[in-house]
Amino acid sequence: MKNNNKKLPVPRFEYEGKKLTYPVKKVFFVRAPKKNEEIPLSAWANARRATPAETKRFRKAYENTFGRKPPRRGRPFNGPAKALDIHIKIRPDVLTRVRAEAHRRHMGYQTLINEILLRHAA
Repeated sequence: MKNNNKKLPVPRFEYEGKKLTYPVKKVFFVRAPKKNEEIPLSAWANARRATPAETKRFRKAYENTFGRKPPRRGRPFNGPAKALDIHIKIRPDVLTRVRAEAHRRHMGYQTLINEILLRHAA
């Protein structure tokens, strides 16, 4: 492998009419990963975080392109919960029978337990 001592071009970025320059130590070209192939950590070694100005610019570009604000990060809010997560103790033989009955009816065993409780509690 040849060791070329050529100077690498310095990338230039424009933010709202201002030109900024970032010095580059080395440029690594990593091939695109194949399907189901992990990206090596070395590929991210020279990555940098987006500046607040870049983030603002990207959001504006998204709004101009799609006509709406970009989606928020994280799990979306789905409104009030349909059911609460609880913990109960059930004898193993009862659970086995409930699961068998639920399988026979082609439904989930927790749904069957919920129906039984609704029938007897009402």
